[in-house]
Amino acid sequence: MSLRASLCAGLAYQSVRLEEPVISRLLDFVALLDKWNRVYNLTAVRDPEVMISRHILDSLSILPFVKDGDRVADLGSGGGLPGIPLAIASPNVHVTLIDSNNKKTRFLRHAAATLDLDNVAVIHNRIERVQVDKPFSCLMARAFASPDKIVHLAGHLCAQQGRLVLMAGQLEGLDLTQTPGFSLCSTTSVTVYGEDASRHVLVFVRN
Repeated sequence: MSLRASLCAGLAYQSVRLEEPVISRLLDFVALLDKWNRVYNLTAVRDPEVMISRHILDSLSILPFVKDGDRVADLGSGGGLPGIPLAIASPNVHVTLIDSNNKKTRFLRHAAATLDLDNVAVIHNRIERVQVDKPFSCLMARAFASPDKIVHLAGHLCAQQGRLVLMAGQLEGLDLTQTPGFSLCSTTSVTVYGEDASRHVLVFVRN
């Protein structure tokens, strides 16, 4: 099966409807990620076919939790996940990719420019040192850290009544109570095409 066929099958499975130019741009991102990954080690996944499910489709599983017009901060963005797939699929959402690794932020800037993503910004800094003039309406993290650590490092970046959206695997052993200033709003199990591992999306709201 071609990468395009795999992506389209996954989108249909996850009930995500995207126009053809958006699908093409997602595939262009996979090609960039694959190329740069050979030198910069952006992800442990080496097979573009696996990147489709484990990175692109997994990232897009967060779409129902993002609102039109959101200002999103992707914390510890790494190879641009989930931020770049989100920005490609949701042009009315502005995404700021934050990472402290210089090689990774170089890739992120290159990807945003190459893919002509006007709704993407990149910050090279440690999360706890980032200061912004206007807080974000949504903080997002994928396999970055525990909820309490994320709140400690990045809570100051979230607007009042803003959301912290975390992508997690197994919930067993995960402490969801030590998030001062944030209340757990919902826990949703999600299914990703081609992936057997358990997936959950946790949404916290800043008090």
